[in-house]
Amino acid sequence: MSKLLNDPMLVAAATGVNTIAIAVIQYGHFDASLVKTLSISVPVMVNLTVFFLYWIGVWFGIKSPEQLKAEQAIDDKIKSLHKGIKHLQSLKHCTKAIEKELSDAYIAKANISNVLKK
Repeated sequence: MSKLLNDPMLVAAATGVNTIAIAVIQYGHFDASLVKTLSISVPVMVNLTVFFLYWIGVWFGIKSPEQLKAEQAIDDKIKSLHKGIKHLQSLKHCTKAIEKELSDAYIAKANISNVLKK
């Protein structure tokens, strides 16, 4: 499941819900065959539910925490590069190197989802 979701927080959430569900099943007053059946089927149902919720989130464009952090870091870098360009322009220095970094940062921002998938 961790290879499908590629997000440790989702795997941890599914594991936690599975553990709680199995504990409730074991504590409940069910006969032995029902306990065995539920103990086998509940983890599968929970994992499928988490998997489908994850893909619904992807379908609606909800971003992962890693992507949000990476985008914020790139946005901060872009802001600092803009400030650096303005500062160098006020000193009448060459800004080509910083402009190259800025264009690389914009390219990285455009490709961030592809990079995080790898």
